[in-house]
Amino acid sequence: MQKQTALRLSEVNLLVVTDVHSFLAAHLHADGMCGVERCDASFGALLSFVQHLRAAGDKQGKDVFFFDNGDVVDGTGLSSATPVHGKAVLPLLTSLPLDALNCGNHELYQSRTVLEGLLGTVGPRPSFVGSWNGTYLTSNIVLASSGAPLGSRFALLKGRHGTRLLVLGWLYEMRDHCAAVNVTKIAAAVSEPWFAAAMAHAAHVDAIVLLAHMHYADPLVGEMLAAIRRAVGPAVLVQVLAGHSHIRASARLDARAAVLEAGHYADTVGFASFNASRGVSLHHSFVHEYVHMSRASLAAAAGVAAAAFDTPAGLALSRRIDETRDALGVSTALGCAPRTYRASAPLGADDSLWSLYLDVVAPAALFTPARNASQCFLTSTGALRYDLYAGRVTRDDVAMVLPFEDRLWVVQARGDVISKALASLNSGSAGGEDGEEGERPLRAEQAALPRYAATPSALAPEQLFDAIVGDFDRDAVAGAIRTAGGAAVGPPVRYDKAAVAARSIAPPPTDTDAWLRWARTLPQPPCGVASR
Repeated sequence: MQKQTALRLSEVNLLVVTDVHSFLAAHLHADGMCGVERCDASFGALLSFVQHLRAAGDKQGKDVFFFDNGDVVDGTGLSSATPVHGKAVLPLLTSLPLDALNCGNHELYQSRTVLEGLLGTVGPRPSFVGSWNGTYLTSNIVLASSGAPLGSRFALLKGRHGTRLLVLGWLYEMRDHCAAVNVTKIAAAVSEPWFAAAMAHAAHVDAIVLLAHMHYADPLVGEMLAAIRRAVGPAVLVQVLAGHSHIRASARLDARAAVLEAGHYADTVGFASFNASRGVSLHHSFVHEYVHMSRASLAAAAGVAAAAFDTPAGLALSRRIDETRDALGVSTALGCAPRTYRASAPLGADDSLWSLYLDVVAPAALFTPARNASQCFLTSTGALRYDLYAGRVTRDDVAMVLPFEDRLWVVQARGDVISKALASLNSGSAGGEDGEEGERPLRAEQAALPRYAATPSALAPEQLFDAIVGDFDRDAVAGAIRTAGGAAVGPPVRYDKAAVAARSIAPPPTDTDAWLRWARTLPQPPCGVASR
């Protein structure tokens, strides 16, 4: 990537972060996500950046809008250290001057995150959703209890310099959500009266912005745009801000519409900029840029000197983030890793995090007793989300590797049945559809990995095994095993309730706890110089 220069503002200017996954603090490691720089900008630095860019816009009489596109929970210890995932993250986000927010799929996996995190109140303070005064957008997410939208269907924004936007917030057609919500299909949502009411405002805005928590090339993007074009015609400018797939990408959708997706894990601030126009020009110009979440890049993009970059509000938020992390103990050291293990490395490689999981962590810390020959473990390979770095391993490092804290289940079946089920899962004839349901989708850098993996890799065909599986994979894996084994296979039972011969210790309550157990067996700090 070329050296960052100051962003050039047009009449309509949009900043967006997506799939932050609770990476509110600066990245702990030089993980390559910000090129040669470390992603050393916390959300306090992000706040300083937005304030500086808006000040530059004020001097030019131009508005700068700021959005979050969902998936703010699950990813670091800051999210998983509280019983309600994300409960410590959400209050920190309210310090950001966001104009609108979208809801991601990770906010919807646990009913407690919805009911206590997003909607819960403490004393006189409003809920997280309520604190945004109608700009937390859930165009196709409704509460199961009432059918009312979780947030607002749409919002009308007006900048201080007169720019007007109609903003909607969409989620892909998620099926594996918690019981607290329902997700409406796009075709059904755009046929509802509220959508027609929203489109009636299109004649009075400079552009429509779609916060779309889905891959930038998802066919649903085209479906939403087609619904807008049917309602308001070809002249209205449309900017889609996509997400979910954790990549940087952009594309033109038609002569007056474009889409931008801006990374993940707080490695990117996306910038979309264009002039307002009511014409029907064939190639309206959209500018899309990606700004690394490093302090140097943010300062350069804002056009300010590094020494003058931090604002009082930004510094205050950085302190709150650090204080919250300290209070939760996420920086507590567990042990010392001898080398760096990569989540994207192929199975069998010396630095493969998956080989470490399957060959060492699961047999030693997941099986009870350790290396129990009557147990096996199956998991989808989207589960490990981040590399494990050489040297000091903290609770935060473990949470970044495996943040979900899935409860564990057991399905009992013969080895040949489990092997047949695993082959079926990896062939695509069982499990999820298009990587959205039943498995955590692999990222591009994980292409060398199978969709599902197991340990041990070879099972004695006639032997009866307790197949251990996590919450997220339970239905897909148990379904494949039942399909392969027929009526002889019973339903899954909780691992901590299952009878296991010669059990010497209680099993870990979650898959993440197995990693914590293993990390505590590592040599203790201070850590020596280790290979990276």
